[in-house]
Amino acid sequence: MSEANVRDIDPPEDGTDAEPPWELWLGHDLEQYFSFFTEIHYVALGGFPDGTLDDLATIRRWVVHQLRELRLPDVLVNAVDDAVADVRPLTDPSVITDRERWRKRRAVGATFEVLLQLTRAHVPPRHRRYYDFGVMLRQINTRVTLIRTAPALPSWVEEGWPNLAERYRDELRRECATLASWVRDKGPGNSADPAQSSLDGAFDALADHLESWLAEENEIDDVFLERLQTAWRRSGLLGSTRTARDITRH
Repeated sequence: MSEANVRDIDPPEDGTDAEPPWELWLGHDLEQYFSFFTEIHYVALGGFPDGTLDDLATIRRWVVHQLRELRLPDVLVNAVDDAVADVRPLTDPSVITDRERWRKRRAVGATFEVLLQLTRAHVPPRHRRYYDFGVMLRQINTRVTLIRTAPALPSWVEEGWPNLAERYRDELRRECATLASWVRDKGPGNSADPAQSSLDGAFDALADHLESWLAEENEIDDVFLERLQTAWRRSGLLGSTRTARDITRH
C-alpha cells in the first residue's frame, strides 16, 4: 500500500500494539454495504439519518481507494462507487413497490457478494485472516441489531418475510460458530501477526465466549455484547461518534 489508512479511534489500552490492520476495516465495510442491499430490515426502518449518510460518504471514499490500490477491476469498483454514492433510493421503503428499483437493489447486493470474494483473493495473504475477521464481525453485529430491533418492524415485514427473527437467530449461531473456528485456526497460511497480539487476544476471548454461548444456547445478554464490543474496540471500529478516514497521509 502506498498510503496509510487511518481512522479516528481510541488507542489500544496498553499502547503497544500496531494499528489494527486496514484489511479488517475493509472486510467490515464491504460486508456492511452488502447488508444494506440484502437485508429487508434497513428498508423497513426507513433508511438512514443524514449523519449516518455523511459517515457512509467518508467510508465510501476510503473503500473505493483501497479497492483501487488492490487493483480490483475498474468496472467493478466503478459499479460499487456508483451504488454507494447514495444508498437512499435503494433503502427507502418505497423500493418495495417499485419493481425496477427492487431489481436494482437485488443486483447491487449480488455485486457486493462477488466483490467480497474477489477482494479477499486480492488481500495480501499475511492479513487475509483479519479481512475475514472484519467480514464476520460485521455479520454478527448486523444480526444482533436485527434480532434486537425485529419487534419494531412494521407488520408487512412479517407478512412478506415470516419468522424473520428466528431466521436471524439461526444465522447468528452459524456466524458465531464460523468466527470462532476462524479465530482458532492459526495454521499455515492463516497465522496471526505478532504485532497484533492485543487484537488477537480480544478475538481469542470473543471466541471463548462464543463457544460457551453456543453450547448453552443462551440469549444475547450484556456479557455477549461486552465481549463483542471489546473486539470492535480493539479492531478500531469504535471510538469517536464520527468515523474518520485519511487516505492522504503516508
